[in-house]
Amino acid sequence: EFQKKNSTPVFIFADRETDAGAIILAFWGTESFNAYDWCTDLDFSWYELPQLGRVHLGFLEALATGTLPQTPTSGLPDFCLRTSTSILRNHRNAKLYFTSHSLGGALATLFTSMLFYNREENRAFYNTEDDLAALCTFGQPRVGDESFASFMNASLNKPTMRYFRVVYNNDMVARVPFDNSLFGFKHFGHCCYFTYNYTLQILPDEPFPNFFSPVYMVLSRLYALFELVQSFFMSGREFSETRLSTVARIAGFLVPGIPGHSLVNYMPALLINHSKHRNFIHVE
Repeated sequence: EFQKKNSTPVFIFADRETDAGAIILAFWGTESFNAYDWCTDLDFSWYELPQLGRVHLGFLEALATGTLPQTPTSGLPDFCLRTSTSILRNHRNAKLYFTSHSLGGALATLFTSMLFYNREENRAFYNTEDDLAALCTFGQPRVGDESFASFMNASLNKPTMRYFRVVYNNDMVARVPFDNSLFGFKHFGHCCYFTYNYTLQILPDEPFPNFFSPVYMVLSRLYALFELVQSFFMSGREFSETRLSTVARIAGFLVPGIPGHSLVNYMPALLINHSKHRNFIHVE
């Protein structure tokens, strides 16, 4: 507030100008050279929300624009709420889709939890159970504790699955903050896991969920070598390798999991599997 900065961009749009079938809300992910984003990511302390569980304080502050209410709200500022409410009123038959990558995926997940938490207040505009079609995140870090995970499983994945957490190979961001006795962060739902050769697997959790393993340290460097070599031979509309992504792949030998977090890997995984799994995620 003191610096008059809007530090959490969000993009809301409809698929058509009239009688839209889908309304998409996407949060901005971590910018590589944005210190505010990194402070948000690395603030691993907890904030407990009544009947919801404990959540990552940095993510909550980013969503709530610096204000932590006693009763959790949607988190979006008034002008954004007016915009989204106006879109919902203008497109009564539209379904809601929330998505993003990295930090944005964590914010989309937390935002969705707030909508379910305040579902009674929101019924004047939409029905969370009927209108929310899907939450789909890519390389999303963990957001809350076991209570939060249970709340979200009950809200999003029953009776049908509406949560798709996509993880590519050894993406390290999807494995933090840690799921152990010290940190206590938990993922929920199933993991839509893509192997190093872009094969889709539906798993309870990604392999090596905390990457604390000698086996993982060896495998991750082998994956880094394979991906680097593969990047020189990939071609077609599915791939958009850049010099920066090549540098990131080389850095993967030192810090495994860095190149795996790049969208350069997530987009080919989705496009290649689009024809195989049309009911999973529709990509234009």
